[in-house]
Amino acid sequence: MTYPNACTAGGAGVNIASTGECAGGGAACGGEAGDTCADDEFCKLETGACSADAEGVCTAITGVCHPDFNPVCGCDGVTYSNECFAASNGASVAATGACPQGAACVVGGGTCAAGEFCRPAIGACTPSAEGHCTTIPEVCPPPIANLPVCGCDGVTYANACAALAAGVGIASPGECEADQQACGGTGGGTCPAGEFCKRPAGECSDDAEGVCQSTPVVCQGNNAPVCGCDGTTYSNACVADGAGVTVDHDGECGAAVACDGATGVTCPSGQFCKKADGDCAADVEGVCTPTPLTCEPVDSPVCACGGIGFPNVCYANAVGFNLQNTGTCGAPAACDGATGVTCDESQFCKKADGACGAEVQGVCTDRPLTCDPVDSPVCACGGIGFPNVCYANAVGFNLQNTGTCVGSVACDGATGVTCTATQFCKHPDGACAATVQGVCTERPPTCAPIDSPVCACGEIGFPNACYANAVGLNLENTGTCTP
Repeated sequence: MTYPNACTAGGAGVNIASTGECAGGGAACGGEAGDTCADDEFCKLETGACSADAEGVCTAITGVCHPDFNPVCGCDGVTYSNECFAASNGASVAATGACPQGAACVVGGGTCAAGEFCRPAIGACTPSAEGHCTTIPEVCPPPIANLPVCGCDGVTYANACAALAAGVGIASPGECEADQQACGGTGGGTCPAGEFCKRPAGECSDDAEGVCQSTPVVCQGNNAPVCGCDGTTYSNACVADGAGVTVDHDGECGAAVACDGATGVTCPSGQFCKKADGDCAADVEGVCTPTPLTCEPVDSPVCACGGIGFPNVCYANAVGFNLQNTGTCGAPAACDGATGVTCDESQFCKKADGACGAEVQGVCTDRPLTCDPVDSPVCACGGIGFPNVCYANAVGFNLQNTGTCVGSVACDGATGVTCTATQFCKHPDGACAATVQGVCTERPPTCAPIDSPVCACGEIGFPNACYANAVGLNLENTGTCTP
C-alpha cells in the first residue's frame, strides 16, 4: 500500500518496501463505475478534481501526520494544515492554500448564490448569525471514527463535510448532546450498556457530573498522549474513552516539567513549552507539553505568539507556538529599523514612500501575487523602474519616487546600449525599429490574467501589454494583430 510519507507508514506499523508509490498503485475508484474502497481507505482524487463523477485511487486513511503547516483546501471545503491531515480525514485536495472565504452574509438572509449557503463560525447558531457564503461540497469523505460534528440543526453528522453538504453550520465538534443522558454527580445516574460517563477533562472525582456517550470501538492510531483519571497514559483521548476513563490532562501521566523562565529547561523533541494564553516572552515559565500530531479541521482562528495566524489553537501548538490571542492577529509586525525583525518570504518590509534605508522602520506586508498591467511608472528603492508600484512590491521593493527613475538609462537608437537581462528597452507604442531610442525598463515579474489583447512588435499577439513586456517585446498596436 502507498503511504503519504515514511512517518505515516511507521505510524501504521508498516515497514518501508521502497521509496515512491507502490507499483500499480491502489485500486481505481469513483468515476462512472462507482467502485468503492475498503473501510480503511478513501478514494483519493487528483488535486482539483472534486466532482462526484471524478475517478480516483484507493488510498490508506492514516492517523499520524507531520505537523508541517502547509495548508491545503479539501474537496470537503475544509482547510487542513497539510495534505497528510486531509488524507487522514479522507479528503482529497481541491487546491493548495487555505480555502477562500466567500462574501459576508447573515444566516437566513438569502444573499448567497445558488450552490452556496451562509456558513457561520463554529458555535454561532443563532438565526441572524454572521458568516461567509460557502460552496456546498459535492464530494464528502466516508465516515471516520471519532470525527462527528454536531450541526446547528441539532443533528449529528459523520464529519464536517457532511454538515456543510446539508447546508448546516457546525455547533461543536463531536456528537450532539441533545439526547444524551446525565450521569454521575449527585444524582448518581449510570449509563446503559455500550455507553460510558464522559466527564469534562480534569474532573476526576466520582461525584463529578458527565453525560452518557457511546463507547468508541474504533479509534485512529494518532499518538497524542493523555493521562487518564485512573493514572494510566493512553495514546489518545479516543482510546481513553474506549476504556471508559475520563481524561485528567493532555500528555503522559507523571510530574509536569517546568520550562523557560528561570528554569533554563528546554523541552525534548515532540514537546513544546506551553504557557498561559498571552504570555509569549521567553522569561515566562511554562510546562513541557506534547505537540499534537493531528488536529481537527475546526475553523476557530487564533493568533499565535509572533503574530502568526492559525485555523485553531491545535494547529499553532502542533508547530510549537503558544497563543497570543483568540481571533485573527491584530496589528502587523514591525520590521527593520531598531526592531531587528525580518519578514518571512511571502512578505516584505513596507515603508513610507521615499524611505529606502534599512534603518527606517516598516511593517511586514504580504507581497502581491498578481498585478494589473497598468502603465503608471514608478522608481523603486535602488533606482529600479517598474510599470507600477504593485510590480515593485511583488518582488519586495519599496517606492523611491513616482514616475521614471532619475537618470534612467537610454538604450537602442544611437546609444548602442543593451539593457540588463532583467530589463528590456521600452519604446513608445508603435515604434518597433531598433533605430528608435528607448529607456531600460524592468520586465514585469508577474501579470494579471486580464483579456485586453495587444499586438507586439513582430506581429505577435498577447493577452495584454504586460505579457508582451514580460518577454521583452514592445507594443505595435492595441487589439489583435492584423494579417
